[in-house]
Amino acid sequence: MIRENFRLGNEMSYSQNEDDEFRYQQKGYARYADIARLFGWDTIHDFWRQEHLDSVSDNASAGDELDIVDSRTLRLSIAAGVDLTPLIREYF
Repeated sequence: MIRENFRLGNEMSYSQNEDDEFRYQQKGYARYADIARLFGWDTIHDFWRQEHLDSVSDNASAGDELDIVDSRTLRLSIAAGVDLTPLIREYF
């Protein structure tokens, strides 16, 4: 689902042609499809609904003191009712 250079942390091509590796961005959303397949679309829906409500109320990280990726992983894991860290980390 991700390019080898991205997975390995290597320099990526910005060639502005069909080999441009910065076209990978949309592939990162596959993790949400995997989560929906495993835990149902309600999990994704509930997570993003709460994200929206938290952003409107300026309560985005809910004071968990984590960096943005870990904080989102924690909140998504809570929505799914299971630790999703291995699934999320697979993409980074």
